[in-house]
Amino acid sequence: MGNQASLISEQNVQENVIYIYGLKCPISGKVRYIGKTNNLKKRYHSHLNPDKCEVNRHKKSWIKKLLKQGEKPEITILERIYDGQWEDAEIKWIKKGRDEKWGLTNLADGGKNNWFHSADSLDLGFLLADALASHVVDDKKKKLLFTLPFETTKEISLKAIKNSGDTWFGIGCDIDKIKSMRITHEIINNELELIASQ
Repeated sequence: MGNQASLISEQNVQENVIYIYGLKCPISGKVRYIGKTNNLKKRYHSHLNPDKCEVNRHKKSWIKKLLKQGEKPEITILERIYDGQWEDAEIKWIKKGRDEKWGLTNLADGGKNNWFHSADSLDLGFLLADALASHVVDDKKKKLLFTLPFETTKEISLKAIKNSGDTWFGIGCDIDKIKSMRITHEIINNELELIASQ
């Protein structure tokens, strides 16, 4: 993977940098995912364990396909941020990738639109789809969800995310993430039950 080792070890030299990075397909050469991190090595290795640390199903499927072929995504630094103001840079790069048809697996637009300042891109649609697929939310409430205005579903989702903890977003993995996702589903279910009773 060329200079991958030197890229992910740059953390040792520039500890205060926030990186806008891309995951590049080693076959097509195209960047397929854009994210931000202050620890390239840790973030890269979490991407290489998609079953444990990936919430974004589109990205997870792409990475698993590469691994099955004996390949790995390559990490490339798109921009270094020294003043902590990373949001506009991430939004800019995701927009560029979409405009140029890179085939990005990002779900959200970047920046603070990535719900709760997550390390991974997660949008409202995915969160609700995941809850709808869960057995925690019953069929009656699933139907109710489709009738609610966007602002209401957004409010429910944000409340669920903030009360379930950072593990929802890949900061933690395995058991912690499973517990956190279940809490998220339960909060959504409870909120919908409250609305249904009004």
